[in-house]
Amino acid sequence: MSKLEGDCEPWLKGGHVKFDPTGLALSRAELDATVLSTVEAPEQLGWGQKRRLRYSYYRPGEYYAGIVGKCLKDGDSWLDVGGGNRLFPGHRALEERMSKRASRLVAVDPNENVLKNQLSHENVQSLLEDFNTLEKFDIVTARMVVEHVEDPSSFLNAVFDFLRPGGFLIVYTVNLWSVVTCVSRVVPDAIHNPVKKVFWNTAPENTFPTVYKLNTRRALQEAASEAGLNEVFYALLDDCSIFSGFRVLGTLELIAWQTISTIKMPYPERNIVAVFTKT
Repeated sequence: MSKLEGDCEPWLKGGHVKFDPTGLALSRAELDATVLSTVEAPEQLGWGQKRRLRYSYYRPGEYYAGIVGKCLKDGDSWLDVGGGNRLFPGHRALEERMSKRASRLVAVDPNENVLKNQLSHENVQSLLEDFNTLEKFDIVTARMVVEHVEDPSSFLNAVFDFLRPGGFLIVYTVNLWSVVTCVSRVVPDAIHNPVKKVFWNTAPENTFPTVYKLNTRRALQEAASEAGLNEVFYALLDDCSIFSGFRVLGTLELIAWQTISTIKMPYPERNIVAVFTKT
C-alpha cells in the first residue's frame, strides 16, 4: 500500500502525491533547498521566486528537479532525453550543481538545440529510439518530452534498454485533463507558439507538435509496465504558471490557488511527475 493515500501536509497542498511506496516524496525542507540551489546565494532569488515562497507554493518544475536530485547519486551516469540545451531551464546554478554529480551525462534530442548543451559530456541529435550506444545509465530523465512521443512502446522499450537494473526513469509532463492541455489539443499547432511567447516568452525553436499519448497515469503505467518498468512514484502537481510572468496577475493566480486548495477543490491546472524503475 502507498505510504501517502491523500494529499501532502497543508504546506505542500500543491503536491498531491498519489503513490510513493519508496519514500521519494519531498519534504518542505527539500523543496526549499531545491529552490535555493537555483541561485548562487539566497539574495539572488528573483521576485517571482520570493513571491511563491511567501505563498508556500513550489513549481512542478522545482519538484521535478528535487526528485531528480533525490534519485541521482554522486557518480551516476545520466541520460537526459529531449531536454535540448538545458536540464532545468532558467536555473543555471542548479543545472551546474546537478550535472557535476554525474560521472557521465549524455543529452539526446532530435532537435539541433541539443548541440548547444554545454553541461553534458556528449550531445546527440537523435530520437531516443535511434540512439545507438552500448552504454547503460543509472538515471534517465524526460522533462516535458512524453507529450511529444508518437510511439510510446518504442520509446519506453528504448528507456528499458538504456537503464541499468535498479535505475530510474523520471518523467515530468503535462496532465491530459488540465485546462491548458485541453485547449491546446483543439487549437492548431501554428497558434501554440504565439500564445506561449506572450505568457512564457517561449522561443519558436522550443515549440513542438504534441500528441499526448502518455499524459495520464493509466497510459504511463500501462506503457511502462509493458516495457518492463515499474512505477515507484506518482504525483499531480498544481501548476500556477499561466500568469507567472506578470506581477499583479501572478499574485492573483496564487491567491486563487490558495483559496481553491483551502476548500479542498482540485486545481484545474496540474502537471505530472512520475518515477519508474527497472528491476
